[in-house]
Amino acid sequence: EYGIKVIVDVAPNHTTTAINAISDDLLNAVGGMDNLYHSNGMTEITDYTDNEQRTLWAVGGLYDVNTEDPAFQDYFIAFLNDCIACGADGFRYDTAKHIGLPDDPKDDASLENNFWERVIGEVDKTDELFIYGETLQDGGERLEDYIEAIGATTASVYGQRIRDSFKASLIPASSLSNLQIREAEPNVVTWVESHDNYISDGTSEMDNELVKLAYAAITARAEGTPLFFSRPYGAEPGNEWGTFNKIGMAGDYLYKDKVVVAANRFRNAMVGLS
Repeated sequence: EYGIKVIVDVAPNHTTTAINAISDDLLNAVGGMDNLYHSNGMTEITDYTDNEQRTLWAVGGLYDVNTEDPAFQDYFIAFLNDCIACGADGFRYDTAKHIGLPDDPKDDASLENNFWERVIGEVDKTDELFIYGETLQDGGERLEDYIEAIGATTASVYGQRIRDSFKASLIPASSLSNLQIREAEPNVVTWVESHDNYISDGTSEMDNELVKLAYAAITARAEGTPLFFSRPYGAEPGNEWGTFNKIGMAGDYLYKDKVVVAANRFRNAMVGLS
């Protein structure tokens, strides 16, 4: 009715460390807890540039699921199709770079690294969905390969350049014209900030005026699909968690600001133009 599409945030790569909270449905689907994780799936990654650790070990204390297991893939595809039947228009894949590509190391030589091939190609309405993977850049993420496998990824280094430039009041076209991905015209989601770096990278120190201006800059360029992060309600420098920060509650209303609205309307009016 309102022309709004819904993208569902999905996390197939890992589970909570509270394994007693894992649903019986998932455990039954894969044949029990012993089949759910990679053999080193509870061992924390120490080197993110090591492809075996990156795709088979635990990330941030979260246990690594055996995403090559056909039983898990079947279970997850059924979940995706249920979301689509409920009206989902696309998916954001959390920690996408921690799920192996076809030539990445395997835990079980008898299985294929075909998770991406299956979840992109075998779901319902595959040609109508907007799909991208979260791939925070650190030098070992194979971004171009994930763009080819998934369709789009995030551009986290570009976001860092944007934040640094606007905080310094120095906006160099020579630096910001480059999306910091080797591929000439990558298909990426851009942002000023995301939930990952709002706290960890200190972006909470940026005030609303800087956030709005920086968002206008990324929204006014043809490349990328801009994402606007909704901060906690009432958040401000020195009070990053805001005044009403609870699960399920709306975040800050800055996205309704006239500058943000104008930037979005400008972008929509320019679709297909250089």
